[in-house]
Amino acid sequence: MNNIRIDLYSDTITKPTQKMREFMCGAEVGDEQQREDPTVNMLVDMVCELLDKEDAIFVPSGTMCNQIAFRVYCRPGDEIIMDHTAHTRHYEAGGPAALSGATMYPIEGRRGIFTGSQVEAAIRPAENHFPRSRVVLIEQTSNMGVYALKHHVERLTEDHENAQILARGLAEIDGITVEPVETNLVFFDVAGLGITGSAFNESLIPHGIRFSIIGEFVLRGVTHLDVSRAQIEEALDCIREVVEKIATPNPGKV
Repeated sequence: MNNIRIDLYSDTITKPTQKMREFMCGAEVGDEQQREDPTVNMLVDMVCELLDKEDAIFVPSGTMCNQIAFRVYCRPGDEIIMDHTAHTRHYEAGGPAALSGATMYPIEGRRGIFTGSQVEAAIRPAENHFPRSRVVLIEQTSNMGVYALKHHVERLTEDHENAQILARGLAEIDGITVEPVETNLVFFDVAGLGITGSAFNESLIPHGIRFSIIGEFVLRGVTHLDVSRAQIEEALDCIREVVEKIATPNPGKV
């Protein structure tokens, strides 16, 4: 994948900016376990103020954060209500069962969003034969650090604007259906092109463009710090060319 120039697979592939590297090199450090690391303490204070919380704990990953919360709130046999596409359900190695002895109840939400009435319907009756409904998991996109909180929050609008540009461009291509875009995540369906999401993605790889595959025909594009507006436009131009070739019958085939 070294030839990928416009990587829309995920924002997890972003690399630290030079300013971030300088900030890390110059960061004041200490024993975080004893709450003596001034940089971690600064991050905790900033997040508490931002989210109006009394206190916080720094952990290295979202998965660990989720699993700590489940371990605190759940006892073996409890059940966690979540959307059927939730990260915890698909990408955390069965953590609730392995670490907390809890099961997961999937709700059929739309694009990760479910309603209060769906939650009410999912809550188990207080009866010995059922697991106890204990936690409702609601996901929201967030991924920050001290430097990013201070310098990159305002530029998040650029990612959202680029996502809108990508979505509009994809929606204009016959055979591609785009879901409504709310943040920097763009979900689109290529079933109308007569090919799978995997085949669509593979056709773009030689051009240095990559999306993530979500379903048989569904892909996701994530705009982020390392993808510029010009690159979004370049990706759309390339996609149009690839789709045109897909739609053009091959005279050599019967």
